[in-house]
Amino acid sequence: MTPADGPMKSREVLARLRQQGYKGGKTAVYELVKQLRPAKSVVPIVRFEGLPGEFTQHDFGQRRVQYADGRIEVVKFFASRLKYSRYVDVQVVANEQQETVVRCLLKAFETFGGDPLMGVFDNMSSAVKSREVLADGTVKVHWTDRFAQVCIQWH
Repeated sequence: MTPADGPMKSREVLARLRQQGYKGGKTAVYELVKQLRPAKSVVPIVRFEGLPGEFTQHDFGQRRVQYADGRIEVVKFFASRLKYSRYVDVQVVANEQQETVVRCLLKAFETFGGDPLMGVFDNMSSAVKSREVLADGTVKVHWTDRFAQVCIQWH
């Protein structure tokens, strides 16, 4: 076995050792391989953060709620988060239509005391018409006409 062989499973190491005449058990080999194998590097979680007032993030969500009387209901909501402070405004909604998005955004910005420099949205159909991957690999978002008009008039 050489480094040129690349990483291999413990059972492959055991098989190759047995070809060389090894008569011992597999547990000892597996433990040795575990000790010799380099530790896996942990990929850190990188948060998409910003400066105070720089941007907010918005999306719809839903949760199944069971009431004291046993009834179960799916509750839909619109959540807006100030990314720097992580402050959240949550509004219960009846649907995910464009008018709902606009009303919830206005209410969230009123709650926040103003609107941010940028708003980050997931791929909600009430705001995003389509996405186009450009030749350089970047993605161009095509907003729905009404949502784009609201954003233009807003500022």
